[in-house]
Amino acid sequence: MNSKILKVCLFLSCIALLCINVFIYRQNHSAADSVSDISVRSEYSGDVTVAENICYRPDEGDTQCYMDIAYQADGVSKPLIVCIHGGAWYSGSRTEFNSFMYTFSDEGYVVAAIDYDLYPDATIMEELECVTDAVVYLAENADTYEIDKSNIVVAGFSAGAQLAMRFAEEYAENADKYDFTVSAAMDLFGPTDLQYMLCYMENDFVTLCIESPEAIDGVEDSDIFTELKKMDVLTNLSSALMPVLIVQGTEDTTVPVTVSDRFYDALTEAGIEVRYEKVDGMGHDTHNAAIIPICDSFLKEYIQ
Repeated sequence: MNSKILKVCLFLSCIALLCINVFIYRQNHSAADSVSDISVRSEYSGDVTVAENICYRPDEGDTQCYMDIAYQADGVSKPLIVCIHGGAWYSGSRTEFNSFMYTFSDEGYVVAAIDYDLYPDATIMEELECVTDAVVYLAENADTYEIDKSNIVVAGFSAGAQLAMRFAEEYAENADKYDFTVSAAMDLFGPTDLQYMLCYMENDFVTLCIESPEAIDGVEDSDIFTELKKMDVLTNLSSALMPVLIVQGTEDTTVPVTVSDRFYDALTEAGIEVRYEKVDGMGHDTHNAAIIPICDSFLKEYIQ
């Protein structure tokens, strides 16, 4: 009799443990319970000042390195969100972040959306240098744009998310070299596991790497996996990384769920604070209005 009771107790304990794990998993992988009621704007508020077409690499000659900066000019320093567009590293525009600009500038942030030199005019590693220069420029001009240099967030869509996260990793490993603080990073559909994608997928990125491996760092006749290690987020993961938000659509075929799952698992294993939000039914849709409330909730937890 005691043996039967013991078996029942063990069985019930296993069920309870399973339920707890499912609950924790859903907390980390569902957007349903962790979004805000923020109103997504379709234009700038009348209280917002916009500085347009600011060149952040004026000494580089012919360059695409321009940005728009939106903020409320009220004399108070504000957290900065730096937005990096996608486009498979060879296309795209900062206008991809217009809704972010409209909405978060009205919420009391300084929001800067950047363009950067694209392949074939720049390698992908040179694009990363553009991102670094953009953040440095904004920090150097913090007084002009009322930026709180101790509260900077980097955010990117797709390829821009890969650049944002690689910048965040490089910053985390060399934070003492900078006079500003990157407090959080937002990975929105980012290809954060490039080696996995190269092995198991067919898309624009894979085609680019196979046909033009020199696109990564300008090194010709090099092994593609050697080159990928330079830019791969998962390979260069830093244990010093700041809190990370991952947003992933369940129907994304460009950057599939598996990629973000693997990134989330690696961040968790490394002890890095991470929120992972899967949006049911969403594809690789950088203009989906569901993204902004998720980002707002994350920012309110880690920035404001």
